[in-house]
Amino acid sequence: MAAAYTEKEIDEIAAWLKEGLSASRIAGRFSARRGSPVSRNAIIGIVHRNAGLRAIGFANPKGGRAGGRPRKHARPDRPGRRGRVAAGGVTLSEPAALSRHAELIEGAGARIKL
Repeated sequence: MAAAYTEKEIDEIAAWLKEGLSASRIAGRFSARRGSPVSRNAIIGIVHRNAGLRAIGFANPKGGRAGGRPRKHARPDRPGRRGRVAAGGVTLSEPAALSRHAELIEGAGARIKL
């Protein structure tokens, strides 16, 4: 069952959002004021469902993506993705690196066997 939040509680959450507090810190303060435990996820849900709070949003001091986690780098083992290879201090795309490798081997008189 969903908990009902008063206008005063919503206003307090809005003030804390404007101060730049995280969901965890808001949950701690909100729990102390309310007298019952309120989780970080509950605060995120309140902000998500309330248009006024959503417009304020959570502060993101690191900039960029919310959550502060970096994006995962593309893995070269995925089909359809081309990797990059460092060759002689220069980063080359995988096909360029392979052709450069073939040139070096052919220049040395060796044969490439597949």
